[in-house]
Amino acid sequence: MLSPRFQTRRYQLKKPAASAVRRRHPWVFRSQLSSATSPFSAGQWLRLFDHANQTLGFGIYEPHSVVGIRVLKTGSLPPTRDWLWQRVHNALVHRLPLYEQTDALRLVHGENDGLPGIVLDRYGDVAVLQTYSAAVDTLGRYVAAIAREQLGLKALAWRLPAKRKHSNGSLRTLYGTLPDNLPVHEGSLQWQVPLKSGQKGGAFLDLRSLRRWIRRQTLEGKSVLNLFSNTGTLGLAALQAGANHVLNVDSSLAAVEFGSHFHNTPGMEWKLADAFQWVREPADRQYDLVIVDPPQVVSSVRKVPGALRTYSALHKGALSRLKPGGILISCCCSSRIPRQLFLDSARTDLSPNLKLRTVLQPELDHPVGFAEADYLKIAIFTSKESDKLTS
Repeated sequence: MLSPRFQTRRYQLKKPAASAVRRRHPWVFRSQLSSATSPFSAGQWLRLFDHANQTLGFGIYEPHSVVGIRVLKTGSLPPTRDWLWQRVHNALVHRLPLYEQTDALRLVHGENDGLPGIVLDRYGDVAVLQTYSAAVDTLGRYVAAIAREQLGLKALAWRLPAKRKHSNGSLRTLYGTLPDNLPVHEGSLQWQVPLKSGQKGGAFLDLRSLRRWIRRQTLEGKSVLNLFSNTGTLGLAALQAGANHVLNVDSSLAAVEFGSHFHNTPGMEWKLADAFQWVREPADRQYDLVIVDPPQVVSSVRKVPGALRTYSALHKGALSRLKPGGILISCCCSSRIPRQLFLDSARTDLSPNLKLRTVLQPELDHPVGFAEADYLKIAIFTSKESDKLTS
């Protein structure tokens, strides 16, 4: 076994939970568990078996989440050090096509790489670990150490995601020396990552497909409104595509200060404001491209209708700032809003002015292995008369 701390205890699954494990779904929801889990502590490894006493797999118990058990491995053979090494290796090999394109990528994408609750991002020679539950903290550090060794990384850090209770987002050094920020690239696009103060692992790597799409457009002489801009990487992509002016709007003083210092190239303008409220104000000018990329606006399924109303208000404000014939990009980063529901709602909000032209697909380092993991939706709308878009 991996360690004496990872010795398993037996747990018999109810029929619905057993069926989910057989289908290789990575979660057993708390509602599917019996009271027999009450003696288990956070991080307890479980051997999962059905009513016929057949071992279905192995999972990690989580006492404080709607996900009661994160399934690590199916089958009757227990996980070992060699098995874990190989699983990490498989995730790293899957990213091989990206290594020559960028030095900023996600090395491990949680359940979608068979490593539940664990995210590992790479920025240059530094990797940042995030663990989404105390139950997987120890396993996450094993995973990060294996990846660091396989890739020869110079530094390794650990950040507790904002979603975790009592997390202040601070960074803990696990190996090497961490810089405050460091340069990275995506093709010809160069930008800086605020490693110690940035959101997520340091930056929004899942927006790479949108940065690439923007860079491929013909934006010579165009103006761009970048709502919820963070440090302005989408704005940098627009400038590289020929735009002559980008207004970046964000409520984070740290993000605006970082962007205005490190990404303050000619044409970039910064505004510290709550974009949710700012778009409700009368528009003082219009733009050729408007980007709407809010943070997660829904924390539970029952709040989805309210979240869609929030998007409708954002879309209304964005439309009032969009020039005739312009492009509007709307992003949703909540898995609780299903993809089709978001697209249908956005179509309703933006019709009859605009038509949905393109929906970007997840990047190679953000694979979607099950329905609940389909969190990021990027929809691109143009006027019905326009069809001048580069794929």
